[in-house]
Amino acid sequence: MDELIGKPCTHFKGGRYYIVGFAKHSEDHSELVIYRSATSAEMWARPRELFFDTVISDGKEVRRFAIDNGTNAF
Repeated sequence: MDELIGKPCTHFKGGRYYIVGFAKHSEDHSELVIYRSATSAEMWARPRELFFDTVISDGKEVRRFAIDNGTNAF
């Protein structure tokens, strides 16, 4: 998973983010993805299984976050 640190990704609703790193929740030790907005200083944490999950959008199954495996910038 460390190879994803710094990678840009796009939320299925259009927001753009960069993966900052991975952490463990202090209470239950579940794995979290730490990511930041590409347009502001906001930082977010989401359980790993939800970050890499799929959702239904406009009747199609899509990834919640699409990882850009090309360049490290939008």
